[in-house]
Amino acid sequence: MAEKFILCSVFSKSEEHLRCLTDLLSVFTSIKVVSCLQNSSEALEQLNKKKIDLLFLDVELADFLQLIHKPTFVVGLCDKKKAKKLIKYLRQGFFDFLLTPIGKLDLFSVIGKVLNTYGIYNFFLRDRAFEAGESEVLYNKTLLDKSLFTKESMFLNGKKRSDSLRISFDEILYLELVPGNILLHFENGTTKQMQTTLKYFQKKLPKEKFQKINRNIIVNIDKVTRISNSDEIWIGTQSMKVSRSFKKPLKALLDL
Repeated sequence: MAEKFILCSVFSKSEEHLRCLTDLLSVFTSIKVVSCLQNSSEALEQLNKKKIDLLFLDVELADFLQLIHKPTFVVGLCDKKKAKKLIKYLRQGFFDFLLTPIGKLDLFSVIGKVLNTYGIYNFFLRDRAFEAGESEVLYNKTLLDKSLFTKESMFLNGKKRSDSLRISFDEILYLELVPGNILLHFENGTTKQMQTTLKYFQKKLPKEKFQKINRNIIVNIDKVTRISNSDEIWIGTQSMKVSRSFKKPLKALLDL
């Protein structure tokens, strides 16, 4: 059986970033670094020649994404000064970010998120295409279930005859109060109904990512595509009314 890898490239003007990421990524047998790039013309040629899955990119080079076959996952490299503008880069297609200087645990957390989203972990367990190296702590099920993704996901309790499911916060567009229930709207177009309250989710969901906009709706601010002066926001083509008391905290989270 042919080996399967997540193909990865690093495009950074910093030699330190290139060297650090190359060293840290080398412990992952599931990830193959195919190029380390500093020159824009070389990067343009290489990244259009072969489709890659994962790209580490300086956020200052964000406009470069418009010139290449966009990878499945783009992880931005930025310093703390630019951290307040991360929502801008999310709208340009970044999947996640690493603050510099790059820390080993921070990188492992991002890779864990990539693997979780990509479904590669379950794929390896099922097909045994290859085994993870001993140093790949992300394949430790205890870490996966108990620590790594607790800030990125949550369990939704199932009913008596259905399983409880772990969902990524990035999958949620918004939550809506309907008679007696909460309806969760997901990015793939599906919904899930829960017999609980908005207050329950306000306690569970990260406050820096989810904001209540009126008495009936909580939105994932990363999914907001437009906000108007007439107290309306859009998630995709869906418009929603923002109550006056919630407009100021929403704009603060959106850095407006």
